[in-house]
Amino acid sequence: MPELPEVEVIKEGLKRKLRSRVIRRVKISFNGSLKNLSPQAFRRKVTGRRIEDISRRGKFLIFSLDDGSFLVIHLKMTGQLIYHQGKEKMERHTRIVFHLDERFQLRFIDMRKFGAIYLVRDLGEIPAFLNLGPEPLERKFSAHCLGRILKGRSRKIKSLLIDQNLIAGLGNIYAMEALYRARISPERGAEGLSSLEVKKLHSAIRDILRKAILAKGTSTDTYRNSEGRRGRFQYKLAVYQREGMPCCRCRGRISRVKISGRNTYFCPECQK
Repeated sequence: MPELPEVEVIKEGLKRKLRSRVIRRVKISFNGSLKNLSPQAFRRKVTGRRIEDISRRGKFLIFSLDDGSFLVIHLKMTGQLIYHQGKEKMERHTRIVFHLDERFQLRFIDMRKFGAIYLVRDLGEIPAFLNLGPEPLERKFSAHCLGRILKGRSRKIKSLLIDQNLIAGLGNIYAMEALYRARISPERGAEGLSSLEVKKLHSAIRDILRKAILAKGTSTDTYRNSEGRRGRFQYKLAVYQREGMPCCRCRGRISRVKISGRNTYFCPECQK
């Protein structure tokens, strides 16, 4: 699933291309991608609207339209948003095509069909927005803030880090990599972390996310940026999908466990 860095990279790419573009028409091939409107109502409301800005909240992409409404897209597991000049062959699993002025297109591609598209007047109409946690790259997400989130919680630290109600945008891959960087076992109870460990984890989270954005994201599966290109951060991952391989730090063997139903990779030798 695209996480904060991937969604941020897509946002920045589309922002450069889509600002001030007008949606001329919409072709919908899979109605299930639309979560709060019928295809007819969605077409009627979005056609003719100008895209004024694009932002991100957690893993959501937010298109601000000229009538004050918001087109909100969550890519879920396999969603892609690819910008085209309209001449390229249609990709397999294309679910929705936004035909823009000057013959440009924005294509929503989603192999697993889990992606979600909303058109709302108020972001609060989307239930998942109401309880999103703080953004981990914003200034107010300090080590003290992270400590408050962890305080009194006995859940495993890895499970807690990927809870969107506690921290927005941080997902499976980057939670694992941050825990590795901070030398903390993903199986530790959150409340058992010392203040020094919290500071190290806070620093690791922010550093990993920033470096992943600079590398244009992680393409271990279906993720592509807005131009259909792969990211590069997969070549810098220390533990993800490296079960049985030597640890880059201590030469121990990377192990895999299930936490909250997700494969979790870590080094049991140097993550305590």
